[in-house]
Amino acid sequence: MHLENIAVIGYLGKDHTSNQVNGKTVCNFNVAATNPRTKKVTWYRACVWGALSDSCMKFLSKGKAVYVQGDLELKDWQREGVSDKQLEIQVRTVQFLSPQDKASQAPQSQSHHEGGYGNYDGPF
Repeated sequence: MHLENIAVIGYLGKDHTSNQVNGKTVCNFNVAATNPRTKKVTWYRACVWGALSDSCMKFLSKGKAVYVQGDLELKDWQREGVSDKQLEIQVRTVQFLSPQDKASQAPQSQSHHEGGYGNYDGPF
């Protein structure tokens, strides 16, 4: 179920996880964003697919700053007989905001559009 478009700037709470689903690579990670007025921290689960996920797996790890933008989706899941729902960002655009090691210089931003991958030229 598609809900809305969302953009988040925050920090990874732990290292990403990745696996293969129907022959495609998927990278999942959690991003903590702090509201500057209230200082409240909100956690977001991010899901990145395909070639963009490969870049995320290479350049993102616990504590790294990141900008993600995509569609917010409501996912149903079951664990040990208990049903629940979770909001998840289906990421289309990623910007790596933390400085990278010189040995593994990351591109500053990547995005996935229907026409391919390109640079995000938005306000962030």
